[in-house]
Amino acid sequence: MKKFLIILLVVIESCSLFLLYKSSTSKRKVDDNLPLQDVVYKEQNTEFVYLLEQNLNQEDYLEIKEIGWPSDRYQFNINKSYCLDLEDKQIKDALIYNANDDILILDTDIAKVCYLYFKMNY
Repeated sequence: MKKFLIILLVVIESCSLFLLYKSSTSKRKVDDNLPLQDVVYKEQNTEFVYLLEQNLNQEDYLEIKEIGWPSDRYQFNINKSYCLDLEDKQIKDALIYNANDDILILDTDIAKVCYLYFKMNY
């Protein structure tokens, strides 16, 4: 009987550890595709600079380095946004934007700074 209880406890503990592991890996996969409002943080020592259009279609931008995604008043402009590496060279395809799911992905670990452009929404 004692042997049976020990085996049962080992099985339960193994199952618990397995479920904990699966839970942590599934969270990591979700974090790879952060929603827009959560993407802007310094996970990989990358600095994010927001450039907010000040006058509709005038291409005059206010530069902001604070952490936080702009309000709904602005729309992300993937065509103008870009990232630079440590040698200040532009990284091709560093940013991936999915407008349908409203997700921005930083698809590089060598970006020193990313310039995120936003145009006025109205």
